[in-house]
Amino acid sequence: MKQNEFKLFIYVAVLIIFCGCIKSKTENDFVYDDGINKIEFIIADGKNYLIKNKPTKARFTYSDGLIFSVSGPGIKVIKPSKNTMNVEITTIDGSLVDSELKVVINAINGDDSFKYNFGIPVKTP
Repeated sequence: MKQNEFKLFIYVAVLIIFCGCIKSKTENDFVYDDGINKIEFIIADGKNYLIKNKPTKARFTYSDGLIFSVSGPGIKVIKPSKNTMNVEITTIDGSLVDSELKVVINAINGDDSFKYNFGIPVKTP
């Protein structure tokens, strides 16, 4: 009986570790993924929020074949390249909705087009 309990304990421990690893690889809250098209917003300093009135470098990465545009107050495109758009975002007074910067993504992939909204949290320094 003790051997079965030990095997069960090992099984549960491995399962918990495995699930923790999966979660850590997909922690980014700013991802659109419908199984065909994927867009991810990544803040350069690794945080999941912007600082009010502070320029912040970030990037959008997106799937092959997407024609992609981004719009929102305070967003400046620095350098677009294949599947990546580097931007600098400076939040400005009056541009926040419920302490978030609303960013609109428009994309086309062949005959499929879609619009997606990211709400990026903004903190006051």
